[in-house]
Amino acid sequence: MAYLQELRALHKAREYAELLEFCKGKLQFSPEDTDLLFHMALALEGLGRHDAARNAFEKLFRITHDELFRICEAVPQFSKGERKSAISILKYETRKTEDAPRLFFAFRLASEQGEANVAADALRKAFAVDHKKTLSLLQGYFEGLHEKRAQRALLFVTLLGILRESGEKTSAR
Repeated sequence: MAYLQELRALHKAREYAELLEFCKGKLQFSPEDTDLLFHMALALEGLGRHDAARNAFEKLFRITHDELFRICEAVPQFSKGERKSAISILKYETRKTEDAPRLFFAFRLASEQGEANVAADALRKAFAVDHKKTLSLLQGYFEGLHEKRAQRALLFVTLLGILRESGEKTSAR
């Protein structure tokens, strides 16, 4: 699995054309390797080939049945400017998914796109599914937002709304 380090290094360096070629070469021998397919999808997205990226995420879902890849399908939709389609994907997957890390990913994606209501719904459900895990993910997310003031502001507004709602529910009991 030494190739995983190569995949990650190429992605981190944003060498998308090289990453795509690397993945295509390896996929000839392992056509259902999920690590290769995932990085190929990232490379395609990075190269602006949004439809091909979405197709790769769809293939990953068909192979793995992992809802994470359905959520990932929203990325190329946002990139193409098809916000309604992307939001529809996130809303559907938020209703369907019962996994806190995947819900948290939907939250992150929605918040990074400025979709506060969708982000709030995903985060609420993530807290309902696994409060402790979601809190840990949220802490890690905050720690990584050093230079992204707009994201922090949106995140604070979303969190305040959720906390206000949970406080109102608690006091009503």
